[in-house]
Amino acid sequence: MDKSSRLPINIVTPRETDYKAVSGGGSEKLSDEYTEELRFSIEEQLVNLQADLSKSFELYPTTPCIAKVIMKEKKIAKSHKPIALFKPETCPIVGAEKLNEVLIKVTPTGMKRLLNLVKSTTTIAQRNCLTKIDRIVPYSLDEKNDIPSFNNVTEINQPLKVKLFTFSDPATKDYYTHGFELLLKKLNIMEDASKIHYSNRSIGV
Repeated sequence: MDKSSRLPINIVTPRETDYKAVSGGGSEKLSDEYTEELRFSIEEQLVNLQADLSKSFELYPTTPCIAKVIMKEKKIAKSHKPIALFKPETCPIVGAEKLNEVLIKVTPTGMKRLLNLVKSTTTIAQRNCLTKIDRIVPYSLDEKNDIPSFNNVTEINQPLKVKLFTFSDPATKDYYTHGFELLLKKLNIMEDASKIHYSNRSIGV
């Protein structure tokens, strides 16, 4: 297929088992050496991520952001997903991309809790998670679409198909759909948009 004819939106559709805990098995021993320098490095990355996302949270305080946790290449099995750190009350894993990359849902409250957890990490499971992480980075704009050098909505000269990410929470479907429609109105492009039935969460723009 010609690249120019592809839809310019990357849609992540992980299986539920890709980010749920794997039952049974596993060792409580640390798989790699844990050090305070390692813990501080992860803490510093989270502080930098918090700063990178601050503008988004300022503009849209009730809308979560997405970040990416890149695992060390030898720690890519499902049983090695860092669920002891990235859990519902902090920044839960909500998707996956490459085999060694998971996506996390980031909110201001969740980020504060995650930072506090990393600062006070004491359990072997949590420390084991830290040894498996290569780096934590924002989910960049270039990764969200396939439009070369895209910087502004006015530069779009082709139809877009947008699928909203509801974080597997049915209670948020209408909330995020309404918020997205309000954004389209703010950008003065709502009159050019229409809901389509390709899937029940898609809006054509």
